[in-house]
Amino acid sequence: MNPREHDTLLRKHFADQVLDSKMWQNSALDLLDAVKALEPVLRKRWSDFAAYKGSIRSLMIHKTFLLLVALTVENFLKSRIVRYKRRSLRDEILKTGKLPTILRGNHNLLAYAESAKLPVSNEHRRILSRLTRAVKWSGRYPSPSSYERIDSDNYSNHDIDQMKRFVNDLFGQLRRAPEKRE
Repeated sequence: MNPREHDTLLRKHFADQVLDSKMWQNSALDLLDAVKALEPVLRKRWSDFAAYKGSIRSLMIHKTFLLLVALTVENFLKSRIVRYKRRSLRDEILKTGKLPTILRGNHNLLAYAESAKLPVSNEHRRILSRLTRAVKWSGRYPSPSSYERIDSDNYSNHDIDQMKRFVNDLFGQLRRAPEKRE
């Protein structure tokens, strides 16, 4: 096999991996397992905080919780995008040899939901924006990259159940969504 044939074979294999929606779903489910494992710890910290047993520092794990929820949602949405846009994504992968532009780097969950052709309510739009902040910076860093990006997120123990409902609803929508393809 000459180098060009080898390169073509590797690109096709890479495309098969990237376009396997089950792999994206499995990644999302693994992240969801981490969210579920973190939930009792977070609930305990909120309980301790409410009983004046914990410091505000003990609640910073809340940001990690939101980061993991955001990554879960992102992978669920990408699973739908690769099913929906398979042909054009395959063409881009075979041409560039890289992860398609739509699947890398921006973490804009609202844009991913729109690309996945899912209806988004106003409440879901607000949650997706909040989760986008979590995955871009608030769940990863102690501060934003500039003062203009300081958010007004108010963290609450109610976030836990709200995020669980949101993920369940999103997963249900993804399962019910028609199998439209390019």
